[in-house]
Amino acid sequence: LEPQNAAAFVLLSNIYAEASRWDDKVKVRKMMMDGCVEKEPGCSVIEVNSQMCSFVVEDALHPQM
Repeated sequence: LEPQNAAAFVLLSNIYAEASRWDDKVKVRKMMMDGCVEKEPGCSVIEVNSQMCSFVVEDALHPQM
């Protein structure tokens, strides 16, 4: 694995979760935190009434939140 590339860690974590290998999933996420690997937050963009709205995971600043 590339030590600072979060994508491989997230993919492996998701594979373990799909296989119900929860302990292994936790270990991978802990490896990420211990190695200071940060995942970019998920983001979605939608158009409502001709206005673009973006939402980011754990974003509490959106006016409708």
